[in-house]
Amino acid sequence: MKKTLIIFLILPFVAFAQSAKGYFDISKDAFYHEKMSSWKKYTYKDVDCKFNTIVDNDSVFTFSAQNKFFQEDYKLTLNKQKKITKIEVFFTVHNGKLDEWFPYKYPINISNLFKDVGTPSETKENISYKPKYGADVSDYLFKKYYKWNNGLFRETKIELEVANGTTKLPVKNKRGKIKSYRTVDFGYMAYTPKGQGTLTENDINFNVSSKISDGAKKIWIKNKRELISLLGLEKFDASNSWVDGQLHPYLFYLEATNDPEEYFKKFFFHANIVYGIEFGDEGLEENQKYTYTSLPDGVLARAIGMDKECCIEILIDLENWNKSTYIDKLFIMYHEFGHDVFELEHSDGIRLMTTNKLDIDGPSVLGEMIHEMFIAVLKKQKGK
Repeated sequence: MKKTLIIFLILPFVAFAQSAKGYFDISKDAFYHEKMSSWKKYTYKDVDCKFNTIVDNDSVFTFSAQNKFFQEDYKLTLNKQKKITKIEVFFTVHNGKLDEWFPYKYPINISNLFKDVGTPSETKENISYKPKYGADVSDYLFKKYYKWNNGLFRETKIELEVANGTTKLPVKNKRGKIKSYRTVDFGYMAYTPKGQGTLTENDINFNVSSKISDGAKKIWIKNKRELISLLGLEKFDASNSWVDGQLHPYLFYLEATNDPEEYFKKFFFHANIVYGIEFGDEGLEENQKYTYTSLPDGVLARAIGMDKECCIEILIDLENWNKSTYIDKLFIMYHEFGHDVFELEHSDGIRLMTTNKLDIDGPSVLGEMIHEMFIAVLKKQKGK
């Protein structure tokens, strides 16, 4: 099945309407204030930074954030009705290499896109790009360029372009005259709405995953002090780069929604890499057993390996499974992993474990519940 890349969605969970207008349903001013708020609250809150509007006319709006290490530029291309028809992002490193800032500041790692998203529809090397703004801007050399044709951004089908390479920044004297140029690394992303397309089941599932991610991220930020105490500052910073990054929703997203082993891979990666939770031999594929069967009383799944420290063994009711939504499947698998892997009980006071039937107001609540379970397990492992 072809993979679909979706960056992030901010519309309500129930709104799945597909835009086919060739532009994004957000004004340039709203987009600007949304991004500026995010910059000041998260990305650039700890460093001295200058925020500038570079160009603002009928067809282009560009703005930037810059400190002594790097600069981030957004270029919005507008149509005659002032609608955004393309969003471009340039991340230029003034000192050091681009990879040094991943994933703490620069949000895209090409290898992760191949792993988590799939094969791009187009790949190129060593192509030149000339921005149409900024008097001192040199050509950008895309050493590696990739394009995916079926992305989804703000519930609008898009083409996603991602690239990295080099460009030349001007070195000026005290009078402001350019005396030379120096070569620096940069990263590039572009979102272009497509005029047509329909939402797939994967698109809808990723919408759910994005909302789950929002809930987990919200409570992660709320529990920052406790997380630093449990993880240590260095580990927290590394984990926070995942939670605050654009790939975080992929921790809750699967295409193979009927493969229990895929749920465990996400569960294991999330718990181990982000929360630092330790696992035993149950993490090995040969120590996992999933059986489709028939269970009584409408039960969707049941863990029967709780007393087997080296193994995971889960029964799944085939009829109920086939009737269940993606969020129900994700919930029940994490619930049963909580039993089988962490030996949690319904009476442990953890919301995810109190019931085997999901009844919540929206997907973001499941993100909160998953976070709460991982925190509880981590505290238990740390003896706190």
